[in-house]
Amino acid sequence: MEFEYALGDNLITNIYFSYTDDDFEQVTLLDAETTIQQIIPKNFIINRTIGLNQTVIVSPTDWWDINASADVYYSNTTAKIPQTLQFLSGWSAEFDVSCDLILNKRKTVFATLNYLYITRGVDNLDVNSSAGQLNSSIKWLSLNKKMIVSLYFNDILRSNLITYTTFSNNIKNSFRNYYDERFFRIGLVYNFGKKLNTENRDGKNQEDQDRVN
Repeated sequence: MEFEYALGDNLITNIYFSYTDDDFEQVTLLDAETTIQQIIPKNFIINRTIGLNQTVIVSPTDWWDINASADVYYSNTTAKIPQTLQFLSGWSAEFDVSCDLILNKRKTVFATLNYLYITRGVDNLDVNSSAGQLNSSIKWLSLNKKMIVSLYFNDILRSNLITYTTFSNNIKNSFRNYYDERFFRIGLVYNFGKKLNTENRDGKNQEDQDRVN
């Protein structure tokens, strides 16, 4: 369930609530006799989340656009099986800021800088650490804007490292998932041929329709 309010094109507010029964998560099960651990998927989570998402879009100058959003939410989770933590609730937040820049008067060189920050909070029955991620891109138009050269840099600081802590079989478990998401990508696009005159084409299509009717 979600309610949205927009003030022009600059301010968007969302209030939301979600209820999930039988959500999925991996569980560590311990055999008391053999002390062998098994990690298996199970549907055992009941979660209720209520939150507020606020987005602000501004243009301080004609060459600089800013898109900023904040998502603050409260999570309440219970478990259906005895091996895990039975209850966990708490606040979490995510902040995202993106800046788009035009770097020359001809408007052929563009840059984007994006930063995402996740606060320490709760994720179902896990407690997560804080983390951030910085991305950037540059785009250059040349040859009468027929050729586009782009560079993209993902997780520049290698800082998107989140640690999750939970309890299973009364044992504290901590784990970190990082898939080495720091990379860069080079792109080159060239548009062959001439641009279509869509106005003339639309007018001809309308004439054909009038002739048929």
